[in-house]
Amino acid sequence: MAQAANFYQPYGLLRGRAAIRATYPTRTRIIGNFRSDYKASDYNCEHYPWYDRVFVKANTQIEYDVSVWRHAETLIRSDLAPVTARETEP
Repeated sequence: MAQAANFYQPYGLLRGRAAIRATYPTRTRIIGNFRSDYKASDYNCEHYPWYDRVFVKANTQIEYDVSVWRHAETLIRSDLAPVTARETEP
């Protein structure tokens, strides 16, 4: 079964949906809807183009947010089978 997670931020011109639903619930399980809020945080994406920093600031920040990427990695790794020592040998 496929799985999906929704990482979103609620502010700005481009913002995510608070909840996603599977088109085919029998084939896709929604792991969760995870909100990030950057309204009161410092902007730390100076290397992005000026138009991103002006028009889609919060959306750019969620892409750059290390904690979001760590959370996604944790979700992915939690669903993987553990690797045994034998599988890692050449």
